[in-house]
Formats: sequence, structure tokens, C-alpha cells
Amino acid sequence: MRAGKPRGKKGTVLVMVAALLVALLGMTALAVDISRLYVARQFLINSCDASALAGGMELPNQAKSTLKASECADANSMTTYQISFPENGFTEAGATKIRVDGQLDVQYCFANILGFQSRTVSAYAVVERSGPVGWVNGRVAPWGIPYYDAYGNPYDYNNGVLYTLKVGSQSDLSDGTVGKVGGNFYPLALERSLGDGSSGGSVYNEDIKWGFNGQVEVGDQVATEPGNMIGPTRQAISTDDDSLTERASVEPWADDTWDNYDYGNPRVVILPIISPLSNGRTEVEVLGFAAFWVESMQGQEVTGYFISYTIPDAGGSGPDYGLSTFRLIE
Repeated sequence: MRAGKPRGKKGTVLVMVAALLVALLGMTALAVDISRLYVARQFLINSCDASALAGGMELPNQAKSTLKASECADANSMTTYQISFPENGFTEAGATKIRVDGQLDVQYCFANILGFQSRTVSAYAVVERSGPVGWVNGRVAPWGIPYYDAYGNPYDYNNGVLYTLKVGSQSDLSDGTVGKVGGNFYPLALERSLGDGSSGGSVYNEDIKWGFNGQVEVGDQVATEPGNMIGPTRQAISTDDDSLTERASVEPWADDTWDNYDYGNPRVVILPIISPLSNGRTEVEVLGFAAFWVESMQGQEVTGYFISYTIPDAGGSGPDYGLSTFRLIE
């Protein structure tokens, strides 16, 4: 008697294939949608970081900090976010921390087959303002501001007071009286001392416009430039096509003033506070850093205002002349 052909084998294979396809589709859905979630969360993390850093530039001013963080979040297409100022980040000067929380709904692709529609991912970032700083990288202008006069008395630099910054040979830095510092008029040879060794009017001119491209620290010994350097100073401030005032005459800075300005205005320069000057080319010690709003240059003198300012690429600890930095801490 001939054995009968097994029945149902073909149907069993089809069932197994169908089950494997379901499993394969499930794994594909899991892999693809997990990747989508990862990419979405990484985008959200980067957006929160960028927004918090943008807001951190304006600390301790909460209104400006909120505005800048919001502008950055909107530019990065963040549709759901919150901006706050942590309670443990307040001092007498105002807020020292800003936090940005973001959420993003991610629509599933293949996981819809399994009944899953979407998932919300979240991220946050916290930026802290700290200072006063002890070093600055890439932002320092070659104008030394003496902390002490020739008699050892400290100058008084107050925000909101119009000062003479770069002076002629017969003027004192703070109030226009007869100077006691001989032939030095506060230009510094930063490149010669801390950079590539170059010096002179053209190097000094470029360092005014764009800042010294290197790190300057409290305690550094910096050579001065003899002479008043009036020509290169005037060119860098007002007459060159890429001078400070020319670059500041366009948006978003065209309507800025010393007490209401957008971050990055070319009129704001970072200056080293230095030990007293003496005659001829000499070395001075960097004691700290301040921010200065360049108002104008008339004759041999540059006028402007000292301001409180927050910059990146700075750190350490130094005397308080109003310059701080900010960093991502969470």
C-alpha cells in the first residue's frame, strides 16, 4: 500500500512565512522609528543648546535674554518650548542662569502598522553666566587702560559715564587733565608680545577692528607701542571701509546706543586693564578686562562708555571690571 502524501504542509509554510513577515515588519518599524526618535531628540538637544546660549549672551537682562533665546528657538523651528530662569541662578546683579526646555512630537512611520502613532521627545539646556573673567580668547583690542595713575591712585571707571579712552600726548585718560605718562598713549603691541611677533601701525589697526587673534590672560606682560598712533586709530574707528563705526552702521546695529544695543555690535571692544605706563616702549602687566562702547573719535581722543558685557571664549577668575562669560552647564 502506497503511503499518502502529507497534507497541510504547504499551508503550514505559508503561516510560518506570514509570521516571519510580521516579525520582520515589526523589527523594521522598530529600527526605522527608533532612528527617527534618535535624530529628532538630537535635533532638539542641539536646538535647546543653541537657544540657551543665545539667551546666555544677554544675561543678566532677563527680557533681552528671553527675546534672544526665543528668536533662536523659532529660527530652529522649535514649535514647543519654554524659557525660564532657575531660582538658584540669581544674584544682586540679576539672573545668572537661563534654561530652555523643548518638546517635539515624532510621528511614527512603520510602527503605525502595529498601532503606534507618535511619541513626544524632550530635551533641555541650561547656560550659566560667570565671571569676572581672567582670560579672553580672540576678542581683545590693543588699548591698555591703566588701573592706577602715576601716583598709585586707582582710576574710577563707572558705567554710564562718558570717558576718554585713546588720548593725545597732553591728556589724562579719565578726566582730561595733564598726563603723567610721557610718550605712551595706551596702544599695546599684542601681536609682538603674545602673537606672531609682528607690530606697527597696520597690525595695530587690524587688532582694533577685529580683536587680537589669541589668548590674553591676567598676569601677561605686554609691550606698549610708543607714539600716539592717531592715524591708525582713526582709520580703524571711523574712516576705513571696514572700520568699527562703518560696520556698526548696518542692521541689526544701526540704531544701537551704548545702553541699548544688540549683541556683537562692532562698537563694543574688549580692553585689558593694565599697570601704570612709563616713557618709551615698555612692558605692562594685564590686571583684568573691561568692555567699552566706542562712541566717537575727535581729534586725538576716543570717547565712549564702559559697559557690563558677557562674551564666549573667556574664563578663569579676575578682578571685576564688568566682563563676564557664559557656558553650557546642563
